[in-house]
Amino acid sequence: MILLLQISALKMFPSKLIDFLDDESIIKAGVNILADCQNLYRDFTVFTRSYVEPSYLARYVDGTRWPGAFIGLARLVSGYESRSLSKGKTQFSNWEANLTAIQQHYAANDAHSGLVLYTGLFERARDIESSYHTFNVING
Repeated sequence: MILLLQISALKMFPSKLIDFLDDESIIKAGVNILADCQNLYRDFTVFTRSYVEPSYLARYVDGTRWPGAFIGLARLVSGYESRSLSKGKTQFSNWEANLTAIQQHYAANDAHSGLVLYTGLFERARDIESSYHTFNVING
């Protein structure tokens, strides 16, 4: 199940979501998730614990396969799942307005792709100390 929440449309930040994000026993994964976590702290003073950046995990699992800087979700999905993840113009559309069906599909597809990617990488990384790829964002 994928639940899409448009944080910018909420009048107040849900306490259950705060509890979820602060719960160290629940892994939160996503490409470039650090920026999202920092924005949540900046905008709502919400701590995020146990987040995983799949591009870091990919580097620990297959370091020589991924030279260079940032590894985007589409590249990771192509590399590990042999699937194409279309980004297109939707990625740069207005995410503050009411979400269109296309934006909702895009967001759900990104979330599902990230989950599949994380699950596969996690299986390959079982012997790697989690402190190398799991982080907390507290105090920004």
